[in-house]
Amino acid sequence: MYRYWLFMVFGMVEIATGLTLLVYPLLPLELLLGVKQASPDTAVIARFFGAGILAIGIICYLGKSVSDKTAQNALIWGTLVYNVLAAGLLVYTDLGLHLSGYALWPAALLHAVLAMWGVSCLVPQRTQG
Repeated sequence: MYRYWLFMVFGMVEIATGLTLLVYPLLPLELLLGVKQASPDTAVIARFFGAGILAIGIICYLGKSVSDKTAQNALIWGTLVYNVLAAGLLVYTDLGLHLSGYALWPAALLHAVLAMWGVSCLVPQRTQG
């Protein structure tokens, strides 16, 4: 049950983020980095990133109904790696590069929470008895 909701929430968040990056890449750049203008090459790279994020979101959203534990674990491990790296990169963006928008720390926190949720889905559940 927790896995279903992890895939559902993660899929929906990443689909929305990917579509936003594809359609209007300046919005996430402004919210996350505080960037008011983006060069054309930055916008193209943001759109490529959006395409990848959209694909990851679709895979997870469609994977919510998969009953095979091996396939579920593979999805969880993939999202776990992504979320840990995303949270770390967002923190580095502020602390190391001094780029920060209003949504940077909430986004970093969201990725950290999703990573912890993924870890909790990988830990075997104890049964009483």
